[in-house]
Amino acid sequence: AGGSHTCALTRGGEVWCWGRNSEGQLGNNQVDGKIEYGAVLVNVTPVKAIGLTDMKQVATGLDHTCAVTSASTVWCWGKNSSNQLGYNAGQKSIVPNEVPALDSVSLLVAGQNHNCVLNANVAKCWGANESGQLGDGTLANSEIPKVVSGLTYPVQLSAGSHSCAALVDGSALCWGANDSGQLGSMNPNSRVPAAVAGLQVSGGIFASFDAHSCAIATGKNVKCWGKNTEGQLGNGTYLNTSVPTNVLEPVQ
Repeated sequence: AGGSHTCALTRGGEVWCWGRNSEGQLGNNQVDGKIEYGAVLVNVTPVKAIGLTDMKQVATGLDHTCAVTSASTVWCWGKNSSNQLGYNAGQKSIVPNEVPALDSVSLLVAGQNHNCVLNANVAKCWGANESGQLGDGTLANSEIPKVVSGLTYPVQLSAGSHSCAALVDGSALCWGANDSGQLGSMNPNSRVPAAVAGLQVSGGIFASFDAHSCAIATGKNVKCWGKNTEGQLGNGTYLNTSVPTNVLEPVQ
């Protein structure tokens, strides 16, 4: 699910989306919806993203969507204010188009306004980078997928306002925004990956959202950290924390 839209992959490899479509994030060659909800037009029933068949992954950002084909290429559509589509230099697209020069993709994740992929055992990210979430050591947005610095054999990625990776040895690293402790430290925003102290990830299971992350740790406990103003860490408090903390039972 994205900021105000949701997409799903059918067994036949089609992508169907519903919800807000103000930026063309549904991919159906429109920028409006069927029913007015407040001042926003939305699609309350799924519509088919045009031209996509035989897809194997789909990921939704705040107002954009990307998907991976069976040939391991990436197609994106929707809002493009931070070059998160990987083409068209800031111009939105209401239909899917291929991200140039990106193949052999085994995993795709979408953050708020950026994306990351695993590409031949290398992590690459593109789009918004105002907090360093691309992990290339700069704060410059990029239409071109950038190699994330300092990752050795990443096996899982996640993204929100920040990005995270689990490595083959079970260690976890995060980079980007850290206003709520979502990098797993009390340090400032980071332009390059930094270790999440005391966390070993089991089986590479990792997920990130706006400003918090969760992982299945060694021992099968679910641990979350970062923003907690709505209780999203599941630890019985409303306090932000940079320390990965167990979600209360019965979640295991």
